[in-house]
Amino acid sequence: MDTPFRVKISKNQLEAYIELQEQLDEDFTISVGELEAFLKEHQVVFGIIHTKLQEIAIEPSNIEYPFLIAEGIPPQHGEDAYLTVEFKKEETKQKEKVNFREVLDIPSIKSGEVMASAIPQTFGINGTAVTGKVLPAHDGKPLKVKPGKNVIQNGNQFIATIDGEVSITHKAITVNPVFEVRGDLDLKTGNVNFVGNVVIHGNVPTGYEVVAGGDIKVYGLVEGAQLVARGNILISGGIAGGNRGNVVAGGSIQANFLNQAAIRAGQDVIIHTSSLHSNVEAKGAIYCKNGHVIGGTLRSGKDIYVKELGNDLYTKTGLAVGYDPSIDKKELSLKEEAEQISENVKKLELIENKILVSLKQKGQVTEQEKELLLKQRATKTQLEKQLESTLRKLEVIEFEKSDRSNFSIFVYDKVHPNTSLHFGKYSRLVHTTHSYVRFYIRNSEIVFDPI
Repeated sequence: MDTPFRVKISKNQLEAYIELQEQLDEDFTISVGELEAFLKEHQVVFGIIHTKLQEIAIEPSNIEYPFLIAEGIPPQHGEDAYLTVEFKKEETKQKEKVNFREVLDIPSIKSGEVMASAIPQTFGINGTAVTGKVLPAHDGKPLKVKPGKNVIQNGNQFIATIDGEVSITHKAITVNPVFEVRGDLDLKTGNVNFVGNVVIHGNVPTGYEVVAGGDIKVYGLVEGAQLVARGNILISGGIAGGNRGNVVAGGSIQANFLNQAAIRAGQDVIIHTSSLHSNVEAKGAIYCKNGHVIGGTLRSGKDIYVKELGNDLYTKTGLAVGYDPSIDKKELSLKEEAEQISENVKKLELIENKILVSLKQKGQVTEQEKELLLKQRATKTQLEKQLESTLRKLEVIEFEKSDRSNFSIFVYDKVHPNTSLHFGKYSRLVHTTHSYVRFYIRNSEIVFDPI
């Protein structure tokens, strides 16, 4: 249809507009039916607002273009499953959603007590684009937390089977027995390796090693020592690593301060005052809202929250968000797998074509050739199913990676020059001082807004 109009569909395919591509003649007229046919020609078939079409048909020259004429239905993504605490804390008697940043505040529990309940995920509802295309919704993620040692699950409830301390990570909820050291680690105590929680009421000097199957709590200073916990680690006096030692937790790590430390957490890292020339890795978020981050690097799988970045001496300081090398490694492995399966499918197709050409020339099929052809086709079908499954896994990873680009760096005071910011493949070096800003990705560029 030859009209002065053109159709513009929004990037998310949820809105369609009619625009003018040339000035309307004074005697121009168009009917609702003609507009509907025009929209159909441009693949707009869903969510058409007929009252808007009537407005155009009545007085096309009085419309303010571009003019919204169709709206799709956005997908409704499901909510992830989560845990709610069931036992009573001293501060509150109400149920509350588990905050994994505060898991180290959870008190002891008695055998038979209900520790937590699982609230299941909800499922997504697909949307529809103005073109009629289905816009897939993502279901909420199921709860990954499983009953660990000394915990049983009854329906959605997690119940303790011994007296002990609760440890919650993103993988398991456990009740651990406790090993306590009443003072500093020294030659008398030696290194500590315990299946449950370890509590040290003192300092951990350089050269010592503490390994725990549950949590580690140090009510003192950690120097250049090695601390490894399957659960969470709390260090009330901070870490003065002197570029020696390592602190690794499957869950979260909390410390008063970091100085020349190296830490790695499977969940969040919470620094209560400052981080100086330290290397920090967290699969979750990093919080340092009350102090400086000067020198070193902070790598976070989610958001980073800091008070001040760098200093007046322009000390080089690096931050990276959306950091999860395990996802990148998994993606590379799946891509290689998909490529290998595709090559094998192509080889089988060549073999099948050769067999068919040979059969056509001979005009008859032997039982052996028939069996070979059936076997070849069965193998090809199996490989195609494997390829489809692998490609679906890659789609899920792509969705997870797109989520990673939605994270931000929040600065609640100043960010100084010579601070480098990394969001996946995008990087930015700060050249001037900024205050109270949020850095994030917009249109494939690192930008900032005031907060």
